[in-house]
Amino acid sequence: MRRNATILSIVVAVVGIAVVVFSELSGVSWPRIIGIVLISLGGIGVGVAAGLGDERPGRWLGRLRDARVAIGVALAIVMVLPVVAALAGAIVGFFSALGSGLNPAVVTGGGVIALLMLVAALGSVWIAVRAIRRAATPAGVPQEAAAGEERA
Repeated sequence: MRRNATILSIVVAVVGIAVVVFSELSGVSWPRIIGIVLISLGGIGVGVAAGLGDERPGRWLGRLRDARVAIGVALAIVMVLPVVAALAGAIVGFFSALGSGLNPAVVTGGGVIALLMLVAALGSVWIAVRAIRRAATPAGVPQEAAAGEERA
């Protein structure tokens, strides 16, 4: 019965997605509400079915647990890509605005702020990757030893 409930929840969520897509393509806005409700109900149904399921993890959960560091690092990088792209665009805009008739102090200030924000965004990814790796390392084991590297 739990399997049927899970399948029904997935179908409800997919129908909700289809209703939202239809609403966007047709320009009619009221079906979006119905689609959003269907997506929410389907997601809640899948969550309840997963939460009330067996306590023993499946094979996919074990593989997911084994790859948690790689997944965390990939997500940290992917999540900051739009910010990096926007800030890189701002820096390119800075160089194109230098020759225009705009106030050079304002243009330079904007460029410096964009550059500092870009450095901060990349630094936050570096910090996140280090924290993810440190959290996955067993206590008392140096990070290099956990990665398979030997100390001289």
